[in-house]
Amino acid sequence: MSDPKRDVELMQRVKTGDRAAFSELYETHKGPLFNFLYRMSWDRAAAEDCLQEVFIAVWKAAATWEPTAQVNTWLFKIARNIWINEGRRSKRRPALFSFLGSSDEESGAPDFPDAGAGPDESALGVEARAAVRKAVDQLPEKERMVVLLSEFEGLKYAEIAEILEIPVGTVKSRMSSASERLRALLRKFQG
Repeated sequence: MSDPKRDVELMQRVKTGDRAAFSELYETHKGPLFNFLYRMSWDRAAAEDCLQEVFIAVWKAAATWEPTAQVNTWLFKIARNIWINEGRRSKRRPALFSFLGSSDEESGAPDFPDAGAGPDESALGVEARAAVRKAVDQLPEKERMVVLLSEFEGLKYAEIAEILEIPVGTVKSRMSSASERLRALLRKFQG
């Protein structure tokens, strides 16, 4: 978790063209932003491209940046907008087919079994994570975004509302709807 005061200090320095501050800001926020972008598409290359675009946009917008919101929230908002724009662009492009596909191993975050768990427990953990991933993937995009930002990135509803530019009540409604869908989907996967 980033320190909001340190983030503001870094952005004040980035605003003056300080590359070291920009590098620190990048190192602090690249992980959570990449995870969000990756979980939206499960495409490592697309997530990396979008992450790069996020920080290009930050550098370009730094001169006009004002501390009206938390830097973390501002970064996720940029990431969301870039992801949406990338989705629009990719709909206009023909889909590429790969015999290699993609896997969790490519994500940089493979599922390692718990060292203290036996083989049966490890297998159940991997199966449970796969079922949750599959269920989250089946959520409508608006609900999936709320779940990822809340449950995987640990953001508060007010922050999510600011990122998605919707009222807090809508965030709560989407989360409630997503929770119901996830419970139903997970029951279906168990059966």
